[in-house]
Amino acid sequence: MGRALVQSFAWRYKLKQRSDLRWLFYGYLLCLGLIGVSLAFSVTLFTKLYAKSLVTLGITYILLGYELQLVQKMAIRMPLIYRQNYRSYFKYRFLEYLIFDPLLASYFVFIGSYCIWGLLTPDTAYFFEFYLVTGAYSLVLVAVTVSFKRYCLKLCAYVFIAGSLYLQFVSPKNLTLIRCLAFVALLVAIYLIFDKDELDVGEKSF
Repeated sequence: MGRALVQSFAWRYKLKQRSDLRWLFYGYLLCLGLIGVSLAFSVTLFTKLYAKSLVTLGITYILLGYELQLVQKMAIRMPLIYRQNYRSYFKYRFLEYLIFDPLLASYFVFIGSYCIWGLLTPDTAYFFEFYLVTGAYSLVLVAVTVSFKRYCLKLCAYVFIAGSLYLQFVSPKNLTLIRCLAFVALLVAIYLIFDKDELDVGEKSF
C-alpha cells in the first residue's frame, strides 16, 4: 500500500520517476502533518465553545471539502468489483480521497492532535461537544448523496448541527440539548456513510 501511495503521489503531481521520490513523498506527508498540528493549535487560541466549534467546522470544511465533488463522482463511477463488499468499497473511496484530497492526511493529524490536547488540558467540558459536532460534520461532508432521500437526510444533519451551534451561542449551559442534537446528527451521518445503498452508487448518477 505504501508503494501504491508513492506512485499515486507521483501521478497526482506529474513527477517523473526519480531516486528521491520516496523521500519527497515522506517530506510531503511531514508538511501535511505540520499543517494539521498548526491548525489544531490555532483552535486552542479561542476560549468560547461556540468560537471553537465554528473555527473547527471551518477548518474541517477546508480540509475535507477540497475537490469533494470530483471525488464523489469518481466514487459513483467506481468499477463494479469494488462495490461487492464494504471493505473493498471503503478502501477504494479512502484511497481516492487520500490521492485527490491530500489534506485528508492533515485532517487526521488535526483531529488526533486536538484529541491529545484535550487529554492534557484540565478544561475538558467542551470536548465531548467538539467530538460529536466535528464527527457528524466530517461524515456528512464525505457522504455520497445520489438520491432525494439521502439529500434530505444530509440536510437534516446540517440542521441538527446548526441547531447545536445556535444553542452554544444563546444557551451554552444547556449542554444536554446541545449533545442530543449533535448526537442525532452523528447518527444520521453514520447512516449516510454505512447505508447499504452506498454499495450501489455506481448504478446511479447525480
